[in-house]
Amino acid sequence: MNNRFYSLKCFCLAVLAGFTFVSCSDDDEEEVSPNTDNKVVYNGTTYSMKSGLVEDYGPSDNHYNYDFYITDGTITTSNNDFEVVNSKIVLFAELLSPGTSEFKTGTFSFVQNYNDAGNENKHVFEDALVVTDTNNDNILDEQDEELGVTGGTVKVSGGNNRNYTVEFDVTLENGKTAKGGYSGTFTYRDERD
Repeated sequence: MNNRFYSLKCFCLAVLAGFTFVSCSDDDEEEVSPNTDNKVVYNGTTYSMKSGLVEDYGPSDNHYNYDFYITDGTITTSNNDFEVVNSKIVLFAELLSPGTSEFKTGTFSFVQNYNDAGNENKHVFEDALVVTDTNNDNILDEQDEELGVTGGTVKVSGGNNRNYTVEFDVTLENGKTAKGGYSGTFTYRDERD
């Protein structure tokens, strides 16, 4: 198992046991559009998304880097890390908007390498993950499924470092899709040096 999520950006992700988990429904027939009401559908399960986190990493070559996380759990932060508590799923995307002065919302497309010629004026991402509690112990850890994104889009609207709508419509390395999003107040962390 590849554990990119747990080493990403030198943060600490810890999920505490002993909390009641968010109930999910198994409904293979349910079609959910990416702009649905705080829900994500993955592998036949609909998750009710409850919170989001945005990390501001500032300029990166010809782009501006914001990392977005949405989850069905609760996100708590401390000085150098954050925790996701009571979660069955986390969606992550490292988004790169054109320009270096500020993050610009828009529709971000998956690319193999954001530094390739032609990407400098585009909204892109090359790193995104979906982590799910596949062993049903109510804890997201190294034993759970962590899948990289291989295609699709992430749409971000809103702003002011706090209030966003983030919509995922992505294909994962197992060939399945994750669709849906979260709209609300995001926890903001300034990670610029």
